[in-house]
Amino acid sequence: MKTFAQKIIGAVRPSRNIVGEVEALRTRRMTLADSRIAIEAAKCPRAEIDAALARDFDALAADAVAALEVGYLARNENGPRFSPQLKPKELLGLLVLTCREPIAKAIAVELDKLYEGGSGLSAVEKAEKLSAIDQEILDVELAEESAVRDAERQGHAIQRLGEADPRAVLAHDSALPRLFEGTSR
Repeated sequence: MKTFAQKIIGAVRPSRNIVGEVEALRTRRMTLADSRIAIEAAKCPRAEIDAALARDFDALAADAVAALEVGYLARNENGPRFSPQLKPKELLGLLVLTCREPIAKAIAVELDKLYEGGSGLSAVEKAEKLSAIDQEILDVELAEESAVRDAERQGHAIQRLGEADPRAVLAHDSALPRLFEGTSR
């Protein structure tokens, strides 16, 4: 599979303005950075949410039953008296214990609305997509550094971006793609 830098080598014409090429590469980098942000914010798969809800409902219900302190009824020296001191989370657990299906159905309706546009990304899928975008961003930055150095050789001063990847900025000339034919390295 060709990297972005390999693809762009054939697309860049030597007669084009190097400064314009740097701007085009920077625009591409910003687009990739936006894509990266979107992937980072992507929802997890609906099946994972459903499994987490079932697991968490079970835990809430179990904690609520434990908080009732039923054993206290049997050993109260003043006779049986039921007066547990429940926290809101434990009350929610009792509600889940007694009304699990309607609560799950209400949550499912809201989740259905959230997932109308897609099913989400698993952690593995998200990591793979982020890795691919990171590599493409590096390829673009290497191409940009190559263009900046070519511009410098031709007398143009182009400021490097402060957030530029050090691997690109510090790369040896031989590691950079040649974007323009006839440029010396």
